Parts: sequence; C-alpha cells; structure tokens
Amino acid sequence: MVLRIVALIIIFVGASIAWGILGMTLFVRTQQSDETQRSALGSLWGPEQTQRAPVFSYSTKTGPCIIPIDASHIAVDLALDERRKGLPLEK
Repeated sequence: MVLRIVALIIIFVGASIAWGILGMTLFVRTQQSDETQRSALGSLWGPEQTQRAPVFSYSTKTGPCIIPIDASHIAVDLALDERRKGLPLEK
C-alpha cells in the first residue's frame, strides 16, 4: 500500500515537472514569435499608434472648464484599400 502511494507521488511529481517544462517552452517560444511578428508588422504598416479621447473645454476667469462628452452621433464613410503583399495587381 505504501509502495503504491510513493509510486503515485513520484508519477505526480514527474508529470508536474514535465508540464512545467512544456509550459515554459511554449511561453518562451510565444514571446520570441511575438517580437518577430511585431517588428515585421511595424515595418509593413508603421509603428503602433495611440489616440486620446477628445476633450471639450472653455476658459473662464477662474481657469479652464472641461465639458464631459455624454454621447455623439457620428456619420462615417470608410473605404478599404486592401494592401496586397507580394501579389501582382489585377487589372
């Protein structure tokens, strides 16, 4: 009985170590792949950009007064110009 429990503990510890090694390997490979893909994407489309939300304010004698934006109704007309990397243009 004790021998079986010891065997189960050894199997559990061995499997835990194996899963830990597998998890660390996947983590490191994912990080390396992300860095490679991020640089390739940056060279193709440009660097990452951030945009702050708009803020409305007006000046008073006591200082600037900020007006919160509750809602907006915006009409947008978007057009997609697909970028074909390495493909010949069809005419």
